[in-house]
Amino acid sequence: MMKKVLSLCVSALMMFSLVGTAGATGTDASTANKAVDIDKTATELNENDQSTVTLKIGADEDQAKVAVMFLIDKSTSQGMRDEAAGMLDELKTKMNTDILYNVVIFSGTATSTGWTDVHDDASLTDTKENFVNKETTSGTNLDAGIEEATAQMSVLPEEYKEASKYLVTLSDGITYVWTEDGTVKCVPIEGLGANGLVETTAQNGTDTWTMMYGYGTSIEDIYGDMNTFMNQIEGKIQETRNGKHVQDYYGENNLSNPISTYIYDDEKNDAVAAQYATGMEIAMYDSVLGYQNLMTMFDYTYAYAVPELSNGEDNTSNWSNFPWGKELMVHLQSLSTNKDEPVDVSNADAQKIFASIQDEILYTIQSGTVTDVMGADFDFAGVDTLTLTVGGVEVEGTIDGNTVTFGDNYVVTYDPETDTLTWEINTPVEEGAPLALSYVVDLVNKSTEPGEYTVPTNESAELDYATSSGETGTETFPVPEVTYTVEKPEEPTTPEEPTTLEEPTTPEEPTTPEEPTTPEEPTTPEEPADEVVQTGDSVNTMMYVAVAGMAVVAIGIVVAYRKRAELLHK
Repeated sequence: MMKKVLSLCVSALMMFSLVGTAGATGTDASTANKAVDIDKTATELNENDQSTVTLKIGADEDQAKVAVMFLIDKSTSQGMRDEAAGMLDELKTKMNTDILYNVVIFSGTATSTGWTDVHDDASLTDTKENFVNKETTSGTNLDAGIEEATAQMSVLPEEYKEASKYLVTLSDGITYVWTEDGTVKCVPIEGLGANGLVETTAQNGTDTWTMMYGYGTSIEDIYGDMNTFMNQIEGKIQETRNGKHVQDYYGENNLSNPISTYIYDDEKNDAVAAQYATGMEIAMYDSVLGYQNLMTMFDYTYAYAVPELSNGEDNTSNWSNFPWGKELMVHLQSLSTNKDEPVDVSNADAQKIFASIQDEILYTIQSGTVTDVMGADFDFAGVDTLTLTVGGVEVEGTIDGNTVTFGDNYVVTYDPETDTLTWEINTPVEEGAPLALSYVVDLVNKSTEPGEYTVPTNESAELDYATSSGETGTETFPVPEVTYTVEKPEEPTTPEEPTTLEEPTTPEEPTTPEEPTTPEEPTTPEEPADEVVQTGDSVNTMMYVAVAGMAVVAIGIVVAYRKRAELLHK
């Protein structure tokens, strides 16, 4: 039921999204060429004012990752299945890439291999020999296949979430049942005769289209085109549900309560056709909505209307009776990456179809030409500076004048008149093994004014390329720049004046010590009667000797200071 709710939401937007846009979705895989990784770098200038410029094409990955899903109708021929298996064998040879595959086969129900490593020999053998030939259930239910593919994308290993993802859908488009909540549904229809009695008993297969619209009637005959069909069918689907005409396809009552059509009364029959939807219309509507959602989970999608094979020849008689089958698949192709490819596909084209898809997976581009114009401030240093690597491995080059040939597939020519390098790439560029062309340029127009300068090494460079499917494109390389500095000359410094020695200061004259005072004569005490009288003659003599010594020392100090002063003046 969740898908039906989604269907109602999407249908509300149909008036805006489908008309003129063929059901645009959130992915750009239906309109863009395969992305080409390119880059251009330049080293900083060396001491000789030279820089090495490198042009690179292809992702620089140690181990690329790819996820491939096949969504295959049970009616798809054995030849187509064999080529799909052969493609897996070829992908297995790509040793620098981790590749997972998943094969979903739908009939009335859908089954899948689950995500499997292409290098798992046992699983790959089982897939090729058993699964693609597995017995299927009755009915054709493209919607079930799309639901299974969507479920499988939800369990894609985490490390592959950012991988390049490819979806390949093969079917004749003649689908007449669909799935709701895991149950296969159908719409039974009966035909009433002129007397109003049942003349054609209830059916729930492709014949119900004939009972409602007649053999050979197309979507274009009824609605004008698929976009208008998607806009108008929602109301008829709701009326069919309201009338309880939707039944379980594998249930016991799968033919109960059929829509009654009128075999001989065109007016009444047209009224019924205008009110109700057939099982084919509901199945196609759900398939388109489901495919639009599934597309958003892949980077590249491929849808092909493939007729059944009968006695080794394409059997398109079913499309003559039920042209809406091819119309459905052509519409899905118009939403896909291969929208510009021819819509008429033969089983004889199987090898070509899968080889083209295989090359898209394996190769970044099929061939290309790089035109590289040198910068105004630089000169090309010469063809002898050219080097080329493939996946990091250098390829030997042979010089002939202004041309260098690397191996058998790469030719680089320098035109001095236009100052341009032309690089011819005549072989596919493998994913995960990038090409790198390097050469040296000389900075010749270098400023002499002080300052910092940033200049481009080249004027421009473009890659014109072709993909494996024949699409062409142009990518513009970034323009690398280098920076150099012109220093301002230093001003000469003025030497400092020598410092003048300070005049020595004249020491202060020593002070002359004061003359000692003559002590007063002591008074003669009264002599005691019994003591001997002593005089001060011995004390005075010692004092005079001390004073004389001090005078001699002072005179010595004065003489020493004077001599020192004289020496300094000299």
